[in-house]
Amino acid sequence: MKKILYTIFILSLIFTLSLSFVHADSGVSTLDINVINQDPDPVIAGGIVELRLNIENLGSDDVTNLIIELDDSFPFSLIDSADSVRSFGSLSSFQGGDDAKIIKYSFQVNSQAVAGIYDVDIIYYDSVSPLIQSTISLPIEIQNLESAEISAISKSVFTPGQQDELTFTIRNVGSAPLNDLFFSFQAEDNVLLPVESGSAKYIKKLNIGEITEVSYAVVADSAANTGLYSLDLVLEFKNAITGSSEQMITTSGVYIGGETSFVTAFSQSQNGEYSFTIANVGTTQAGAVAVILPKQDSWKVLGTDTIMIGNLNTGDYTIASYQISPSGEELKSLSMIISYTDTMGVRREVFQELNIPRSAVSSIIGDIIPGSGTGKSGATSTTSSSSTNTSMIWGIVIGVVAVVLIGIIRKKILSKKKKNKFPRMK
Repeated sequence: MKKILYTIFILSLIFTLSLSFVHADSGVSTLDINVINQDPDPVIAGGIVELRLNIENLGSDDVTNLIIELDDSFPFSLIDSADSVRSFGSLSSFQGGDDAKIIKYSFQVNSQAVAGIYDVDIIYYDSVSPLIQSTISLPIEIQNLESAEISAISKSVFTPGQQDELTFTIRNVGSAPLNDLFFSFQAEDNVLLPVESGSAKYIKKLNIGEITEVSYAVVADSAANTGLYSLDLVLEFKNAITGSSEQMITTSGVYIGGETSFVTAFSQSQNGEYSFTIANVGTTQAGAVAVILPKQDSWKVLGTDTIMIGNLNTGDYTIASYQISPSGEELKSLSMIISYTDTMGVRREVFQELNIPRSAVSSIIGDIIPGSGTGKSGATSTTSSSSTNTSMIWGIVIGVVAVVLIGIIRKKILSKKKKNKFPRMK
């Protein structure tokens, strides 16, 4: 009897559990989950997409202990990982329409995803019976964005008439490879033109995140006015999805002008004043030019060390004069600084070294420099020797003249004495 009662109890328990599973399954299976909004649609690889889901109970039984779990496998990843499993409590029978529950998910789309349609799986079940689950797959379309940028330009200031190298760095900042690219540039008023090649350059392929460099030899127009000019940059490529050609145009700027260059030379020396020629041999004007003699070991500035010249146009020159003298035994070059304002308003300095002829120094202050005129004790002096010879000649001449005069005077005196001693007989 006991065995019969035990068997009936076990069978009743199994039957009760079976009913529970059936009830849970039938309740969960009456749920309807669908997408009411996707933003954006389609989504670009590397971007963020937001899904809003509508949950309704279409059955006559309540759904209790509802759990919704999201599978965010590649190429999707939830912004907030805590959202992957959510508990919604219960939904009454036929609860839908305005009373439906709304659930929102935000995903990051992998930037390496290839264009196509990918599924996001939604799993839902009763927490009392987690082994009885239902799954729906929500399709999401992913597209790749073709985009590139000119991330760097090697040079922005160009000297008129001078050849320079100009390099553009191009980066693929999109989510798709770029194929068959053509890059070119066009400067305003053609103030900057490529030489040795055309402006169009071909790039076969540029993968996602990859960079490449395009270089040109360019020359700025020597007749161009100094100033800022626009530079249009054009990038054409083929759309991998549609096959059509797309074009990107952006604008940068280049400045024509800037620095200039100088040539200096010793001009002359007179009475301790040394004159120097300063010429603007560059292709741009130099403003507020000042010529400075810095403190140095081998030369001493006796007067002012700075001379203001003013503006020097291209091809112009001027003279700067200083009272200076050597300050050492060894004659060295003279250091000079030319300070000026370029066409961009930047104050610049150019350093010059000038060799002054030894003859120009010895003709004025030869006593200071050995071998240039007079020297220290024991040194030979050409100028002193010449002066001594001249003095000797004049001394001899004066001596001869004196002797002659003395002889003549003496002769006259003797003649008078004879006349007085022997008077003439009448």
